[in-house]
Amino acid sequence: MELYEPSLQYHREIIHGQQYIVFDEGCFLGLQVLGKDVEPCFEGAAFFQLQENIEEVVKKIQEIEMTYSKRRTKRNASDEF
Repeated sequence: MELYEPSLQYHREIIHGQQYIVFDEGCFLGLQVLGKDVEPCFEGAAFFQLQENIEEVVKKIQEIEMTYSKRRTKRNASDEF
């Protein structure tokens, strides 16, 4: 994972006696997809789940478009008579 340095906003914070850098805002410059068999480095990581959700939406849009196209074709055919 690479962060786009000009976009970073952060502050230093002491938590339980330890100093941390807390990122408030930033943009990713690059990501590395490790695969489905690799445990995510942080809780809630869901790259593949997001990809699957997008694929489902695209498939549904294609199904709707096919249904619409078939109805339009039937309508146009009936108008010719």
